[in-house]
Amino acid sequence: MRSASDAIRLAARVFIAAVCMIVPQSAKAADSADLRNTVVTPVLDAEIPPGKNLIYCAAFQPAWEELRQNLKASLPEAPTAVRALDRSLVGKPDLPEDACVALGGLAGDLPDKIRAGVRKKFGAAAPPLDDLATTLAAYALLQKTVQFPQEFALHDKPLNFSAGAVQFPAAAFGFAPDTGGDLLREKLRAQVGLVDSNPETGQFVVRLQSRSPDDEIILARITPEKSLLQTIEAVSVRIAKGQPAPLAAGDTLAIPQIGLDIRHVFTEISRYVGTLTGRPGLAVQQIHFTLGEKSIAVKSETQILAAAAPRRLVFDQPFLLWLRKTGSRYPYLAIWVGHPEILRAAGGPPKAAPQKPAAPTPSTKPTQSTPAPPAKPGLDGKALVEARCADCHALSKVYSAKYNSAEWTATVKRMVSKGAKLNAAERKAVVDYLSSR
Repeated sequence: MRSASDAIRLAARVFIAAVCMIVPQSAKAADSADLRNTVVTPVLDAEIPPGKNLIYCAAFQPAWEELRQNLKASLPEAPTAVRALDRSLVGKPDLPEDACVALGGLAGDLPDKIRAGVRKKFGAAAPPLDDLATTLAAYALLQKTVQFPQEFALHDKPLNFSAGAVQFPAAAFGFAPDTGGDLLREKLRAQVGLVDSNPETGQFVVRLQSRSPDDEIILARITPEKSLLQTIEAVSVRIAKGQPAPLAAGDTLAIPQIGLDIRHVFTEISRYVGTLTGRPGLAVQQIHFTLGEKSIAVKSETQILAAAAPRRLVFDQPFLLWLRKTGSRYPYLAIWVGHPEILRAAGGPPKAAPQKPAAPTPSTKPTQSTPAPPAKPGLDGKALVEARCADCHALSKVYSAKYNSAEWTATVKRMVSKGAKLNAAERKAVVDYLSSR
């Protein structure tokens, strides 16, 4: 086995297992649909897409199990992801008890129960959760920070991360032969273990020490197997069979920093939830993650919504109206509205619908023109806001925002990407209404 002084540089595929990770202010928020090279999965046995990132956090699983407890029904043709979730490969025993909250139910008071449960679990570190939708059916929060005993050093030069044809100058931390003094380098080497190494292939597995004995941090520069689960199992075998070696003076450790904030909507699962509940479904997970010189951390939030479909009680076709004395068999007034002749025209006095002109006779002349029907009224932006936006937000929050047209356009576009049901014409009507207030 070659000496560890061959320089441990974690510059290829970084693999992190059995650890939960918090996001610094520098992390960039992004919708997963905007990230071409990053895939989010709700299950551990997902295939690793060649040349791309694959992100898994177990916070989705407990939310799904909470939903299942309230919805016993299932469909025979469930999507692959749903079948994998139902297998419960990763369960509550695999999650840190002090860092995870999961609640579910179809009652309207679920958001209040969630806030109370999160405050009880995390105390002063609990997030405010001001924007929880009243249509929530299941929720889970996983929030944990794992700190290193000794803060690593930041490398002065970028780490040239190479993934196929892609080269990227990444910020990195670790240590080098000239880092600090002898005592600092000794402390840093002591919290790093080389648990497996293959000099011929350049593959190796490293274990980083954390302040808590309950957290294991593994990084492996290896060739991946077909799936994330198979890759984890292969690394576990290497750890079991490996010959751990301490690091020596002159060794180098370089780990690229990671900082991300991703929101992902699981489309297939959302449709499945909608089919089961008979309501519009939405399954979304947000993952905040950092890997840095001081700590590794995660804040992952899962929300599964089963919205009550808004009812449209619109009398836009013939209908019956009556007035009846309570307890009587027959009404004292009854109207069947089968023609618009008695309706009031929008924006003006009542008008009769245009009649077909009579055929010309010796005493009459042909009608020169037929009045055009009244123009179709435009979309009602106020009504659309109250019908579509109130599902997820209090209207006071919408009306308190003082945006211009461009800002409302961007905001409405973002809300549509999160599940708001608005077509192009309706979006314009909403933007026009809100920006004119």
